[in-house]
Amino acid sequence: MRAILVSRLIVVVLLAVAFAVPVSGVAAQATPDSGAPNPFADLGLPQLDITVTGSAFEGVPSELAAGRYVIALTNATDDGFSGGGAFLQVPEGMTTDEFIAFVSPSDESTSAEVVEASPVAGEMGPPDWYYETMVAGGPYAPGGGIAYAVVELTAGEWVFWAEYPGAPQPPVPVVVTGDLPADLPTSVADVTIEMSEFAFGMSGPIAAGPQVIELANAGEQPHFLSVIGVPPGTTVDDILALAQMESEAGDVPVASPTDEGLSFDDIVDAFGTGDQSAGVTAWYAIDLAPGTYAAVCFVTDPETGEEHVMLGMVEVFDVE
Repeated sequence: MRAILVSRLIVVVLLAVAFAVPVSGVAAQATPDSGAPNPFADLGLPQLDITVTGSAFEGVPSELAAGRYVIALTNATDDGFSGGGAFLQVPEGMTTDEFIAFVSPSDESTSAEVVEASPVAGEMGPPDWYYETMVAGGPYAPGGGIAYAVVELTAGEWVFWAEYPGAPQPPVPVVVTGDLPADLPTSVADVTIEMSEFAFGMSGPIAAGPQVIELANAGEQPHFLSVIGVPPGTTVDDILALAQMESEAGDVPVASPTDEGLSFDDIVDAFGTGDQSAGVTAWYAIDLAPGTYAAVCFVTDPETGEEHVMLGMVEVFDVE
């Protein structure tokens, strides 16, 4: 699982290069093992079987009808890193081809060079369109694993992408047509988690074992959920101190440079999601072992330039 944590940190570094944001410690996005059952199989929803390879997303259809979809995402890579992504609606004023070109490196350039030359990069954080367009969420899985989620897609031009410029898997365009059905099946969730500025609100405790969470963004900014395992007794202040330390350091942490307090070696990957825009709800399959965990979000606040975790979007909780 340590390799997945490094993968998430790499993503954060690329986002920092792309959107000129400071880097801080972020937990990797991990998901249930490959043998985990699909809790959404009985909903009667159409299923998208998406496979992540080292260079592509396979199985993403080019056209879909508006509605809810079960995503069964398999990470077929063997590099030990997490793989996955989210459905993002192409920003207003851009064509799908323009968006893909802006976030994809050419054979002669690095991802950083492509981003610096493209209009998607902001000066102090993600570009304005990131906060205005629709991102529907999506699952991530460790190498060799499979993850399940239910997302809702409305009419428009979308892409399924890895959520950072220069990713080895190019975004896949998807045209969604028609109106949302009036009566869509909804999964029964064990726990509802509400994201807002800047907090997580849980409807109840998360029990050990397979669960379904309903993840609702009730805020005005995009958010995502990353759950990390931490040592018993860890406090919110411990996590903030570690995040602040790495934000000031400005590089990828391998281990804590201090002799006391929480270290990245203490963190265990547990679960994570793709970004979700304001008003978006998605459902995810999770499977947590008993222990102490922290929920965190590292999206950048456009007003302050601070990551959401530094503004209080962190919650420590126990699973029994």
